[in-house]
Amino acid sequence: MLPSGLLGKTKTPSAKGRGTLVAFGSAIAALVFVTGAPGVVTALSSGGAAFAAGSGIKANWTVDYDQSEIRFSGVHDGNDYTGTFQNWDAAIQFDPDAPEDADVEVTVSTASARASQKLYTDSLPSPEWLNIGAFPTATVQIVDITGIKDRAYTGTASLTLKDITIEREFQFVLDIEGATATMTGQTILQRAPLDLGQDSAPDADWVSEESTVDVTVGASRLD
Repeated sequence: MLPSGLLGKTKTPSAKGRGTLVAFGSAIAALVFVTGAPGVVTALSSGGAAFAAGSGIKANWTVDYDQSEIRFSGVHDGNDYTGTFQNWDAAIQFDPDAPEDADVEVTVSTASARASQKLYTDSLPSPEWLNIGAFPTATVQIVDITGIKDRAYTGTASLTLKDITIEREFQFVLDIEGATATMTGQTILQRAPLDLGQDSAPDADWVSEESTVDVTVGASRLD
């Protein structure tokens, strides 16, 4: 059982709820669009099946998951927290010489988050936060990718989480050497537009409204 007040308002004494990692919900949003980097469907869901196997995208990169990481961070009750997503996959067709023709679909298991404290990990699946029972995955499509300068790119991510779809600009840096590539990216999102933690922590007194996601992806070219 969770400590009183951690996910909602306490009854004695009356106090604002210390929502557990509300910002984490925003992190999943960031996660699914900053992973718009070279990749292919190889990660498995917690049930053992590839998420995006039927995406229809002719992927031309494959992710090296030993060299890849998706990490989220934020502040809860004045303390920094961090964690990672352990199950995600991406069907990616990307040509650095024609980024406007890129075709990207990313799927993330909402149940695969592992936070820096077990209490956070155990609390995140609940209905007010990620509601993994009703929404086991979050998805994103990335379009309109263009080069900014040097190795930097920008595009538009259409994210669907808990049946809510939002569009956000995203940026990433891509280093390609021969048949291998490394993508690094960071983004910050707010939780309110995604209806995360709006009952117990709507004013960000206990949990930061913003969360940060840092992504590193190593990949190899398939064609």
